[in-house]
Amino acid sequence: MRQSHPKPSSYARQRLDAAFAEYRPGLQRFLQSRSQVPQTAADLAQEVYLRILRFPPHEVVEQPQAYLYRIAANVVHDFNLRARSSLVTCDSRAVEDFAKHPADLSRDEVVDRIADQQELERLLAPLPPAWRAALVLRHREGFSYEEIAQRLQTTVEAVKKYLVRGQARLKYLRQERLRQGSPP
Repeated sequence: MRQSHPKPSSYARQRLDAAFAEYRPGLQRFLQSRSQVPQTAADLAQEVYLRILRFPPHEVVEQPQAYLYRIAANVVHDFNLRARSSLVTCDSRAVEDFAKHPADLSRDEVVDRIADQQELERLLAPLPPAWRAALVLRHREGFSYEEIAQRLQTTVEAVKKYLVRGQARLKYLRQERLRQGSPP
């Protein structure tokens, strides 16, 4: 699919940029249909673009659409693997606290804390993994923005964006649950 070509690198870059612009809507639909978290299709499309930026400048893609979809398939596959391995699970601090200091917590308090943890997991589940991870690292683990950025291998600005968007989405989901008559 890729071939070395004597044309200048700017031509190859322009051709890939044009192909990405042309096929982006279809790529996003493709990514959305194959992602375990469909709301992240735009972010995944951006990852496809970042990967084509790493394309060797001395090579030309003979079939840009096929090449972009191959990259998209790899991106969504990688994303789904990370999503499966980074799901927030109930490691319940309440259970740990109860195990360490059984006299400090009643059985009902432990059950309530576990129920709260499970509700939080249900609210976090539909969030993109990066948002979910940023929220957990910030609010549960007490990490700084810099520590979260380092852990997620991104920028501090991206971490702030994840936190703001994640908190807004959680607030919306809580409000929806209240409107539907479910407990908060």
